[in-house]
Amino acid sequence: MTSSAGLEVLFSNPGGRVQDSLSGRIVGTGRKVGRFYEAISMKIPIPTHMHYAAAHSPDVWHSRLGHTSSDGLQSLISRGVLGQVKQNKVDCVSCKLAKHHALPFNSGNSTSNAPFDLVHSDIWGPHRLHL
Repeated sequence: MTSSAGLEVLFSNPGGRVQDSLSGRIVGTGRKVGRFYEAISMKIPIPTHMHYAAAHSPDVWHSRLGHTSSDGLQSLISRGVLGQVKQNKVDCVSCKLAKHHALPFNSGNSTSNAPFDLVHSDIWGPHRLHL
């Protein structure tokens, strides 16, 4: 399987490897564990056209990386993976709201005698949150 970055992933019974399809250089290795493959090492050079990252703030990277922790983000910044990031403080409203405790549900007097006699469902449905 070849990726859009020009990397080829090769699987075999004992393990696998990732190699640059142009140079043939192996940039990663892995081993087979049960039915899965576990990456052991991965050293993929970042192409020069990918350095647009320097213009982004930590807030943008925090969101793009799945709301990663401040320590995890700081580790990536200090290793230079995200390019030059000027600001270090992340202020994420979504993360703050996610840590709030929800109010308890009201006690009900409905009881059930068999499975599915009483069904709780989310009637709010999908909602597009605008931040």
